Amino acid sequence: MIGKRQPLPVVSCPGLHLDSLGHYLAALGLLEVTAKTWPSVRGAWREESFCLVGGPPDRVSLARAIRDTVRQRGFRSYHREWKVPQKRDTKQSSAENVAAWRSTCSEEDRDLVDAHIVTTARLCFNPMLGTGGNSGRRDFAEGWAKATAKIDEGNPEIVADLESFLAGGPCTIRGDYNGGSWFSQQISPWAMAFACEGLPLLAGSVSRRLGANTRRQGAFPFVMEAAAPTRENESGRALAEVWAPVWRRPLAVAEVAGLFARGRAEVGRGRTQAATSAAAFAAAILQRGIDAGITELRRFQLIRTTSSQTFESTLAKTVLVRHAPGRAAALVVEGAVKIREALPKDERRAKGWIFRGLRGPIDEALINLVARPDDLDAACGLLDALWRALERVDVNKTFRGAEPAFRLLPVSWLEELFRDTAPPAEATIAMALASLLPSEQKLGKVAPFLFYRLGVEPSRKRRNHLAFPRDAPQRRVWTGAPLARDLGLVLRRRLLDAAAVESPFRARALVPSSTIAAFLRDEADDEAIAHWLGRMCLFDWQAFQARVPSLKASAPGRVPADGLLALYGFFKPLFHAWPAAREGEPAPFFPARSPATSAAAVARIAARLDAGDLEGSLTEARVRYRAAGRSPAQITVPPANVDTRRLLAALLIPTSPRAIVSLADRWLTPVRRKENSL
Repeated sequence: MIGKRQPLPVVSCPGLHLDSLGHYLAALGLLEVTAKTWPSVRGAWREESFCLVGGPPDRVSLARAIRDTVRQRGFRSYHREWKVPQKRDTKQSSAENVAAWRSTCSEEDRDLVDAHIVTTARLCFNPMLGTGGNSGRRDFAEGWAKATAKIDEGNPEIVADLESFLAGGPCTIRGDYNGGSWFSQQISPWAMAFACEGLPLLAGSVSRRLGANTRRQGAFPFVMEAAAPTRENESGRALAEVWAPVWRRPLAVAEVAGLFARGRAEVGRGRTQAATSAAAFAAAILQRGIDAGITELRRFQLIRTTSSQTFESTLAKTVLVRHAPGRAAALVVEGAVKIREALPKDERRAKGWIFRGLRGPIDEALINLVARPDDLDAACGLLDALWRALERVDVNKTFRGAEPAFRLLPVSWLEELFRDTAPPAEATIAMALASLLPSEQKLGKVAPFLFYRLGVEPSRKRRNHLAFPRDAPQRRVWTGAPLARDLGLVLRRRLLDAAAVESPFRARALVPSSTIAAFLRDEADDEAIAHWLGRMCLFDWQAFQARVPSLKASAPGRVPADGLLALYGFFKPLFHAWPAAREGEPAPFFPARSPATSAAAVARIAARLDAGDLEGSLTEARVRYRAAGRSPAQITVPPANVDTRRLLAALLIPTSPRAIVSLADRWLTPVRRKENSL
């Protein structure tokens, strides 16, 4: 008969919490020490505290076992015996002496030095442990020696402090113990001893990408370069970041070691590895964290505060790991990181830092997005940060001089964002405008909408990339004037770039006529449209297909139209790329590449509208209709308060052929429908 399973004992240690990096390290050390008595013990984080599962029955037994273990075996030795060869290598700008010492040291010392230093062509230090074990005058090994010496005294106060420390209570004996870089206040010697006990779990390794010209780098668990600063006074303050993993599923010491072995990111200078910044690291490790049972990540920043020679750790953010993002979101994050890496970065000079401020907002937005991959506000925050950075490059001659190149983001992400929520009218207008396509091959020189908004061109050095040339192309006509004015300039420039028989109005996304009517009546928010337009220009619209209902333009049979929408309906067939036919007529309004709708003919209408000549533009449009064999109705000129520039801007917005037919049909002679006969 199979017996009943006995529940595993669980001991909570509220004194080991997630508010400071030092207490997090102490939790790892506690697990190491406890495993010497209970080899099958596991550790997990529950309700902000570290818990031991399957080990001691209670906290009193745990404290007694720790004291016995320390009395019999002592803590792991920590004396920085690599200090002398490290100094030699520092003077020689090499790593030969530490590497030679490592090859002859004990296995215990090798695990410890690997947590501090990785030997490549030069020494690579773990930022969490300073420069090989000291942060300025704070020598962690000396602090460990003082703490363990105090514990070895064995007086009643230090014995009682152990259980109080684990329970989160006050301790009688407290001190600094050179732990100010990890702890925010004076601590018990037990805290420093436990924190140093778990250091071998932070062992780094050499990481190198494939390629003959790549440099080897030191990689340390969950440690990476700090996010770029967002303000000038923050330049140079952040030394690095530690993204401490938090797991709820109980893990043994070997499993924790495996988790940390998979959480390495490259640090050092001259890298081109993808996961180099805090944002890129977050994007790279979240999926691994999900597989390993990680529920959240505590982001600790190592910041220089009181001195440039030392650092303190502060908890900057808690990143919850809910689920893995979709494939499109993962591609967008990857693309955003590549755009970020292509931008000019802050540089350190002899007299200080040159702050450019392009990467910092992107880092912050990427971190927010990774924590909330399905949140529309977080997605818009990332797009806004990317667009503002590109706009700054566009207007800065120094930034342009580097000719940064980037790739557009996959447009499939929009379908994930708007799968359950319809975009606002301003967003649909921006989507339709951003999706305006370039000329067909070997026809004209019309470019995508983005090229008229930013001064970019196809990169001559990198395939499928866009680049900022040193001088802005003349095609960039966007001025920052009122939206209607800028859209009119884009329309006229596209007509100028088009071939003689080309109609440069092909697009992937369309808007319903009701949205056009709102734009004409000035009911749409122009500022919001311009805002959304910057976001939508970041996507590659060549492969867009409106598979999600919320992104499809409605196509009603007949739309109620006021005077402005009726005027739009009269002009729009001339400013339209696809042939549109009336119901009951096999022939379209204007055949494809008809001289009546050629770029040169339509440009004259656009010029008159831009100049405010509504009557002249109507006359020119009637001529175009008659040239195509159509007989439009005679139009009485509307009142003079019609905003012709806004009407011209509306003609650039793509809409569905059925909506165009429904509007334009009012101006043409009715057609008798053919009845089917038996």
